[in-house]
Amino acid sequence: AEHAATAVDVNTKLVRAGALYHEIGQGLGGNYIKKSMQICSENNIPEVVIDIVREHNINVSKPTTKESAIVMLADTIISTIDGLKKKGSPVPDKVKLIDKVLTLRISQGHLDECDLTAGDINATTILLFASIISITSLYEYLGTIAPVGQFKTH
Repeated sequence: AEHAATAVDVNTKLVRAGALYHEIGQGLGGNYIKKSMQICSENNIPEVVIDIVREHNINVSKPTTKESAIVMLADTIISTIDGLKKKGSPVPDKVKLIDKVLTLRISQGHLDECDLTAGDINATTILLFASIISITSLYEYLGTIAPVGQFKTH
């Protein structure tokens, strides 16, 4: 998300903070978004970051800032790829998948409340393509390496 944010006029540090904290409550059971927001609030994380935590998930709230929209788009794309892999489904061409996710989010009005322009979306998309393809390729490579403890030492 942070890399994609460099393509448009946004606060890249805010995007990075939102990307780091957006799912901090996951794994604690229940509504992870509310738990993430609570953890952030209890630790004096700025309200603008808490807004990203809330707005990154379209089932809770639409993004109202460019920063929230960028985190939401990156998270949606990565979550889609992860979900397909967990189900054992083949992951389609990543460029087509990213384009499909972006088209769907736009057509369903999920970017209507933020101020991303068409030019912003195009510029961000190019860097999202590069970042997500690089990240998922790295994850795929790391998945081929035996976890620590599986090597015999004698």
